[in-house]
Amino acid sequence: MLEKKLLLIVNPVAGIKKANNMLLDIVSIFCEEGYECTTQITTPELNAKEIVKKCGVDKDLIICIGGDGTFNEMISGCIESEIRPQLGYIPSGTTNDFANSMDLSLNPKTAAQNIVKGRAKDLDVGSFNGRIFAYTASFGMFTNASYSTRREM
Repeated sequence: MLEKKLLLIVNPVAGIKKANNMLLDIVSIFCEEGYECTTQITTPELNAKEIVKKCGVDKDLIICIGGDGTFNEMISGCIESEIRPQLGYIPSGTTNDFANSMDLSLNPKTAAQNIVKGRAKDLDVGSFNGRIFAYTASFGMFTNASYSTRREM
């Protein structure tokens, strides 16, 4: 019996699209752990933030498959909706800076298994000029804060 509710947000154009070919395997991992999976695909008209606002209210776990931008949109949707489910991230972007800084697996199936079998990590988020961020915030032309700051920081 499926007792837990999961919202899986997929950005189908993120990075090299490696996770798209593994979507059925990824969903199976969550179903085998007792999750009822609702899957939503991002579009230019409906980003991860809006999907969270529309579909995330009653979910125990919200996961996004995409790049750092998709992850940030997911977090923004949770903050703006004032919902606090567990969050998961299956990185499939071009560079995956955030995933690398958090030592997350870049293999989509392994990342899914780590979400259901691993331990949760706390994550600080901030707001800069009304915009939510979870990784870096910079302003001005040619900023390089994410490149010049040590990962340990």
